[in-house]
Amino acid sequence: MGKGYALRAGFAQAKGDIIITIDSDGSHRPEELLRVLTPVLKDKADLVIGSRYLNQKNVAARKLNAFGVRIFNLLIQLLTGTVITDSQSGYRAMKREVLNNQKLNSGGYEIESEMLVKPPKKASESLRCQLVLSNALMVAQVLTLYLTAQRFCYRLFWHT
Repeated sequence: MGKGYALRAGFAQAKGDIIITIDSDGSHRPEELLRVLTPVLKDKADLVIGSRYLNQKNVAARKLNAFGVRIFNLLIQLLTGTVITDSQSGYRAMKREVLNNQKLNSGGYEIESEMLVKPPKKASESLRCQLVLSNALMVAQVLTLYLTAQRFCYRLFWHT
């Protein structure tokens, strides 16, 4: 059981029209919630990601983690055509429809990427995604890059 399972269980129990997630490792500031929430409330985005990398000066991340996130960002951009600066950020606000229109399967950290690359169930819909700066408080979580990449590729190519 990992992050993906925990998020999916939380999403299934959530009652609101807007769902907010934040990583538990202290890498984001809860007081920045309005920055992440406002574009969704104003109907300017369906999903908002609090990016630790929009302003490089404020990032306190290990080089390996930052490199891994850049690889995922590039893969997601190639697959979706959308520029993402922090695809692995867990600081997100989204409309319930984002979750209702996707069947998420991931059990680990790869759920962050799965939410961005899985097409909506209805072909006529597209995901409007926006990034906002989130000033990281401390070193961002270190991903087990190999396992996350392996799971991401498996989910994307062999288990839709």
